[in-house]
Amino acid sequence: MNSIISPLIRECIYCGTPLLKRKESVKIAETTKRFPDNGETKDHIPQRCLFEGYSEEYKKNRFTVPSCHKCNFEFSQVEQELRDLIGIANENGGLQKKITENSVQSILNHSNSSARLRKDSLGYVRGVEFNLDTLMPSHIKNFKGVFYKTYGVRVPDYFLISVLDTNVNSNFESLAITFLDKHVDWQFSGHEDIFKYKISLIKPDNKGILICSKNIEESVGVLCQLRYHIRFNMTIIATKKTLIGNR
Repeated sequence: MNSIISPLIRECIYCGTPLLKRKESVKIAETTKRFPDNGETKDHIPQRCLFEGYSEEYKKNRFTVPSCHKCNFEFSQVEQELRDLIGIANENGGLQKKITENSVQSILNHSNSSARLRKDSLGYVRGVEFNLDTLMPSHIKNFKGVFYKTYGVRVPDYFLISVLDTNVNSNFESLAITFLDKHVDWQFSGHEDIFKYKISLIKPDNKGILICSKNIEESVGVLCQLRYHIRFNMTIIATKKTLIGNR
């Protein structure tokens, strides 16, 4: 791992690595011809490819989070998968034309494109296969970014993060969404039509009923809903590992 320990500032919100100041990182890159893995970068929440084809009006309120170069680079290799899903599912939306064009090109250029295409008996393509595993890194990245934006710190390591499978009917997911709808307002990054979210720390009251919390240490978990391009919803739940271990 190409990491340099020197004048360090804040940590990467994804992996917790202490970040080398950008000025120092640039000096090292000029000498070694490689940006250090722990060099400070700014990562966009959500990924910039979700704004392809949209005017600057949709982008001006985006926020960024501190990330190490290694995490930023690794996410950049997979985050277009979510863009491809949105583009392929486009129902003739004019603003999404560019995303659709780039998504089709991306899928056709991929080495496993033929295996993902779903064709009818006549050989016409009727759909493209996506799965949760390939999309999960984007959802976890955006959840961690939203958590940092809301609470000013990275998600503690003692939280176990779960992305709920939307193909499985889950009563717990319904309860989580109902809780967020009742207690939390939507926030957004860039534009609410592209990406918005709800997030809340939770803890039990003296009767054992879950309520919103403002203190991370006393919370038992985190509920979060992410919404992409108006109609793609994901629910993220983070729970203290000690609670799971005591079951």
